[in-house]
Amino acid sequence: MKRLAPILLLALACGKKKDEIVLSGTVEVKEVRVSPEIAGKIVSLRFQRGDSVNEGDVLLSLDTVLLSKTLSSAHSQVQALLSQAEALSSQIAQLERDIERAERLLSEGAASQQSLEQMRSTRAALLSQRASLLAQARALSAQGEMAMEQVMRAAEVRSPVSGVVLDRWAEEGEIALPGVPVYLIGVLDSPYVRVYLPEKYIGRVKIGTPALVKTDAFPGEFPGRVVFISQKAEFTPKEIITPEERTTRVFEVHVLVEGARLCPGMYADVRIRP
Repeated sequence: MKRLAPILLLALACGKKKDEIVLSGTVEVKEVRVSPEIAGKIVSLRFQRGDSVNEGDVLLSLDTVLLSKTLSSAHSQVQALLSQAEALSSQIAQLERDIERAERLLSEGAASQQSLEQMRSTRAALLSQRASLLAQARALSAQGEMAMEQVMRAAEVRSPVSGVVLDRWAEEGEIALPGVPVYLIGVLDSPYVRVYLPEKYIGRVKIGTPALVKTDAFPGEFPGRVVFISQKAEFTPKEIITPEERTTRVFEVHVLVEGARLCPGMYADVRIRP
């Protein structure tokens, strides 16, 4: 029997049993788009279309030189804060010597209590400033280290799932941007057949309705079940049917295939058994 066009379905008149609904469609899989979290120049793309990947595999690597330069500014700020703290330490050390001398002079009646208290107040202020600078330096240093670790991790973009590469939209040397997909990964362990159910059958099919799926690539039939029914009717795409059939209103239906690793794009016949 002549195959229908690749993308969708056609309802056939009836199945082997009177109450069966026989449809034709194509196998599809869950698709996962993978994009980087940071921007950067792509230095390595490790997989091509059609390659199998495992969860956690590094799909691409980004150049971190520019990112490292940006993060180095935080290191410069830390060094500047430490230099200021060191300068305050020198002032505090000198002030400590001045206070010690003033205390001796005060005991001899050669210095005023007011002058001593003023030096002590200055020392307290300098100690507070130094503590603040050191706290800022520690916080900024911790932030910089954390940011560097995050950048290094983000520079290696890993596959979040196991599956097969369906498409790749970038080449080495190009700039990858956050949120812009580079890879399309198909998850093969849960294939489904997309078919279009004529409106007259919609009352007979529900989520969980069993089905049998057959492809030319494998002998026999695989069990399946309806896992999705569109809530909105549409006209069957005109490019795959005759003008008379274009007036048929249909509902998109997904039939999950159980126990089979079918490849996306395969043609399949589905017998839905209400």
